[in-house]
Amino acid sequence: MSHLRLFTLVLMGWLWLMTSSAVYAQTTPPITDDDVNRIASKLFCPTCSNTPVDVCPTQTCSDWRALIRQQLVEGKSETEILQYFSDQFGPQVLADPPREGFGSLVWITPLLVVLGGVALFGRYLRGLRHAAEPAPIAPTPTLDEATLAKIEGTLRRDVQP
Repeated sequence: MSHLRLFTLVLMGWLWLMTSSAVYAQTTPPITDDDVNRIASKLFCPTCSNTPVDVCPTQTCSDWRALIRQQLVEGKSETEILQYFSDQFGPQVLADPPREGFGSLVWITPLLVVLGGVALFGRYLRGLRHAAEPAPIAPTPTLDEATLAKIEGTLRRDVQP
């Protein structure tokens, strides 16, 4: 074998080793419980009331966590997984409902309630301000001379022993 041919074979072997090690270095890390729970915390249990899937002890939630893990292994993104659960079970399983359609009411209603409360409180304060103003003093009635003389005569007669 000539030196050139030997050099070419060694160079090709070295290049093959370098590229194969780069491929092995780029394997995806294993899916951890933290990865699963990060997504599961954004879902509510379908059987329990307002309990996130990551802390719910029911068998249903355990199955959902296994399904999340399987989808992560398949390479699906968090958005795709949440969309899958929303499509399968409805948007009520999402801890953060979408800001469109009926879900927009979830975001708008608290704002409207607060604004309505501020308006009612303002009307209440305005009513207090008007109620606190003193009533105008009525003018003192004047008596004619004949009525005044009659009252004084009655008083003198009642006061004298």
